Amino acid sequence: MCGIAGIIGNNNTGILNNMLAATRHRGPDDSGTFTDEHCTIGMNRLSILDLSAAGHQPMFSDDKRYVIVYNGEVYNFKSIRNDLVKLGFTFHSNSDTEVVLKGYIAYGKNILDKIRGMFAFVVWDTHTQSAFGARDHMGIKPFYYHHQNGVFTFCSEIKGMLQQPGIKKQVNKDGLRLFLSYGYVGAPYTILDNVFALKPGECFTLSNDKLSIEQYWDIPINTPTELSYQEAKDKLKQLVVDKVNEELASDVPLGLFLSGGLDSTAVLAAMRLSGKEHIETFSLGFEGFEASEEEDAEIAAK
Repeated sequence: MCGIAGIIGNNNTGILNNMLAATRHRGPDDSGTFTDEHCTIGMNRLSILDLSAAGHQPMFSDDKRYVIVYNGEVYNFKSIRNDLVKLGFTFHSNSDTEVVLKGYIAYGKNILDKIRGMFAFVVWDTHTQSAFGARDHMGIKPFYYHHQNGVFTFCSEIKGMLQQPGIKKQVNKDGLRLFLSYGYVGAPYTILDNVFALKPGECFTLSNDKLSIEQYWDIPINTPTELSYQEAKDKLKQLVVDKVNEELASDVPLGLFLSGGLDSTAVLAAMRLSGKEHIETFSLGFEGFEASEEEDAEIAAK
């Protein structure tokens, strides 16, 4: 899962350490911090790719100019890495973190057009004393922030944000209204006043205390193609199998939460079609609950 946190505008390591402690459950395998005159950032790591110390974060560029904290998985990182090697970049780990960092150095914010996956990250430029960050296209990974009085605070969880003394436990009325209407609070609002969430498909630049947020991606609206029903089914099936196969990249054992419903059963089938055998599935059943799907899950597993 991993968790990132940071404070830009001062270097209060005490507050950062409290933020990391509050979100330690997100990354029990490793933890690290970086501090300079205007910034302190840190990360709790759950190791998925490259379990060695080479995947430690915060991670630095070769010249130590750039430093990144990153939460997520980029599924096509190997192909991007090959392109970067052709451009002359060298790598010291097998992690996707290093690919995102050096991809940003090579392409700037256009790296977001190349990576496919789930992510939230911040890159700090020690020369210009500026930051660049982004949240993945669909908003799978969380990113919360607070910007006030020359200080920008960010974290993967609200409970980490509350370690910043400048953030008060005051309910945001817009967030509350959304929660009561829809059962959740949609970005950019949160349940707290002056704490916001980066929207899916958004990135930001912070320079000289000026925060600039832009949308780098939205769901594309394409002209319908002339496919037959059978062709559409075949194409959809292949897309699902290809995407699931891409997401099987891992240096730790993989499993699947299997509810017995359509989504998880389709993912399980795609895992098998991708060539994976002996798949560990995990299901929950509720005794006496008519809508329990444990029987369906058992059929799918068999």
